[in-house]
Amino acid sequence: MSEAAANATPLHLTGHSGMSIELNASGALRRFSRGDIALALFVGNEVEDGVGNIYLRLLGPEVKFTPLLGPSSPTGFWRHDSGDAVCGRGEWLGIRYSIALVLSKTAPAWFWHVRLENTHAVSRRLDLTYAQDLALAPYGAVRLNEFYVSQYLDHSALTHPEHGVVIASRQNQPADGRNPWSLIGSLRSGASFATDALQLHALASRAGAAPEGVARMKEAHPDVPIVTAAVDRCLNDHGYIVPGLGDAGDRMFGTK
Repeated sequence: MSEAAANATPLHLTGHSGMSIELNASGALRRFSRGDIALALFVGNEVEDGVGNIYLRLLGPEVKFTPLLGPSSPTGFWRHDSGDAVCGRGEWLGIRYSIALVLSKTAPAWFWHVRLENTHAVSRRLDLTYAQDLALAPYGAVRLNEFYVSQYLDHSALTHPEHGVVIASRQNQPADGRNPWSLIGSLRSGASFATDALQLHALASRAGAAPEGVARMKEAHPDVPIVTAAVDRCLNDHGYIVPGLGDAGDRMFGTK
């Protein structure tokens, strides 16, 4: 972590309906809650982009993308003078953009507003993907075990006649006799959805990825962005990663 990142001041927003959002100076979502209920599952930091993010994609023969939040994004962030919004601005591959996070003044709702400007002479096809890790549970329970909390979430994809896909999510593990819920959609029109991180990132979002697996994913799903921390050398005849430890279960229990 750079000294600038270590000394950076987080950005805070507080809504009139009890919603509170804290972002790191890089725009990575750190805390997101309403009262004692945490909406976000993971706590963001200045080193990683975080699970909750907005991705800008440039479509074409080769799909390219960039996160708009976090240290890997080209966005510079600041808190608006009014105190009601966090704003950002950047440029990527000749696309100028601005982004703003705004909390509603009348309802427990949040909005991401994104404006795009193409500086190239030819038209270009772009889209935006909003990813949000949901907890909908008390913060203490989330920090105790994120996976336990997340397995009780129920997601339903609804279709609005004007605004397209809307994701309705409900926490089936009661919190003080309540079952928190949320709706996530678009003010324009949601075109598609995914309710599992594997559907968005694929297996390549794990710590490493074999080139054979990456190639297979690109062939089967050419429009899906693949994010991985590293690419391994290859797979051996048994399908194990090279270099690697072989079968971790066999090594742990001595079955081979």
